[in-house]
Amino acid sequence: MKRILCPTDFSPAADNAIAFAAKLAQTTGSTLTLLHIGSIFDILDVNFKPSLTLIRDELELQSLQVSRTFKISCDSDMRISYQQLGHAIKECEPDYDLVVIGTSGPDDLLALISGGHAYPIIRASALPVLLIPEG
Repeated sequence: MKRILCPTDFSPAADNAIAFAAKLAQTTGSTLTLLHIGSIFDILDVNFKPSLTLIRDELELQSLQVSRTFKISCDSDMRISYQQLGHAIKECEPDYDLVVIGTSGPDDLLALISGGHAYPIIRASALPVLLIPEG
């Protein structure tokens, strides 16, 4: 395991997963990539375009902070996709050995039944997926 992918939506659960992934990368000598996937539908909104720059800047800053704090190689990647999150992450998989993702558990009954955001990622992934709970 040399390359770890850690999707983020900048939530507390994602931040916890990033910290875990960074410690894992530090221990194993792996590289870490923080990934944010935006929706193509957000780009179609002309009011959202300035936000893309802010999101990219925040992702790059977070990557830099992880590199400095954990003394590891950490980069960032931002992609825009029309696909569901699990399939969008799957497209990135050939470059990685492990996916580390945070979860806060289901938000409501529908998320409990459907498995929330994490379950589709697990189902779509050909790589091992490590779920890190928010707490």
